[in-house]
Amino acid sequence: GVPSASASTNLLFWIRSGTNNPPKSSPTFPGDAFYSYGTTVSGNYVDYDPNGFYNQIVHGEWAPYGLCAVSDQQQYCDNGPAYSAPSGSTSPAIQTNAQVADSIGNIASVDIVFTSDPSKWTRCVVLEEDDNPNLAEGNANKLTPRKAPSLSMTYKPASPTDVAEYTDPTLPSYISPTGMSWFPGYAINVETGERLNMAFGEDSWLNADGGRDMKWDPDSILFSSGGTSGAGQYFGVTSIFGGKHYIYVFGHNHNVEVNGVTSYNYSIPAYDKDSTLFADFQKTTPGSNYHWWQERILNDVMWVSIPLLTAGHQLLECDATVRLRVQKPYDTAYSETFLNGSKVNGAGNTKEGSIWRNPTPDNKNYPMYSFTTNGLQVVTNNNAAAVSALSLINVVPNPYYAYSGYESSGLDTRVRITNLPPTCTISIFTLGGTLIKVINKNSPQTYVDWTLQNQYNVPIASGLYLIHVAVPNVGEVTLKWFGVMRPLDVTSY
Repeated sequence: GVPSASASTNLLFWIRSGTNNPPKSSPTFPGDAFYSYGTTVSGNYVDYDPNGFYNQIVHGEWAPYGLCAVSDQQQYCDNGPAYSAPSGSTSPAIQTNAQVADSIGNIASVDIVFTSDPSKWTRCVVLEEDDNPNLAEGNANKLTPRKAPSLSMTYKPASPTDVAEYTDPTLPSYISPTGMSWFPGYAINVETGERLNMAFGEDSWLNADGGRDMKWDPDSILFSSGGTSGAGQYFGVTSIFGGKHYIYVFGHNHNVEVNGVTSYNYSIPAYDKDSTLFADFQKTTPGSNYHWWQERILNDVMWVSIPLLTAGHQLLECDATVRLRVQKPYDTAYSETFLNGSKVNGAGNTKEGSIWRNPTPDNKNYPMYSFTTNGLQVVTNNNAAAVSALSLINVVPNPYYAYSGYESSGLDTRVRITNLPPTCTISIFTLGGTLIKVINKNSPQTYVDWTLQNQYNVPIASGLYLIHVAVPNVGEVTLKWFGVMRPLDVTSY
């Protein structure tokens, strides 16, 4: 992946942690395009993460969506994974304080698995990452579904006449004939056990870097030289970032309808093949609430990564798991708990958390874990289990080379026959069939020690022996054991 730089005026500073408050924009300086995110308290600017803790997750390659950079209007920052409104809109060009706080507050501990097994892949929306809709395929706006045919798991494209299919996931038009593909893996919320919706991006202007193929296939190119944007003019390079195949992991969070927008449900559910997410994007028709609404959809993103292929390697050479962990206080509402809110006085206001999804929630929706021992109880008087347990009987060490850990002195010699039932008869034979020792066991202890002596307490010779264990009413088992005896050491006397 692309590790974020520490807080500085740097194109690699894509996780806006730390403290960086450069001078305001001027004709020769990118200014607030590289501010650390924070808020104003009593007239003073306070950074959200002054110690840069969120800039250190997996070497700075994963971050909460709320701390991700946005591309500014002058394109000094030209690689932001977060939403930035098109030029001329009334939406802010940086993430608002409320957006950042909401996004960070909703992050959960997740596992992201990358796998070559298509049966485990995630159906997801492919998002346009080019900041300029005039350069994007189909003039798509940034962080809206790509205006290109959807792909099947085998990367077959949908045809122009295909319609959405909801029952056969093998078809390229599954969920939608446009704007969707497959991410080679899946994400799990380890706090709730839910599988999560995902999305990935690509910059359709970067055709040579896989940005127009609807596949998650980042390359290893970080920058290209030159460019006419602010970044090209100021830094002398333009961001490629592997084709901008950014990864987005959506949480199962719960938002509240505000500002009078009550017709859309932007609470993204647990994994539903991105059907809700894609449907919500289709409702974002241009209008007074268009950009505000798109921001609210993306506020349900928990985690973001900028992947970059390591030069000399191929994608999915092996399966891999990224484990992201956060600590949270003991509190409610870490899984599905509330309705989206209810209108008050018909004025479009809401009362967040006023209605439980379950009127009588378990443990008042505080964290609660349950388990069962059903099927784990001890089975007694089960002959089939007893016969199976015969295979566990063993003798250790085997082979024996003049020493075992069970011996207590230089004169002691012994091995241990283990995993024995309470009652059994152990008969030890030479390879020629001569019986040299019989041990009758009748105790709850699960082992017996053999002192490597015959029935007359004479030490045995080195060689191969057969150990026969007979269990009444169950069966018998024969073990082969090889021992090398050490010579008598007279100095031990």
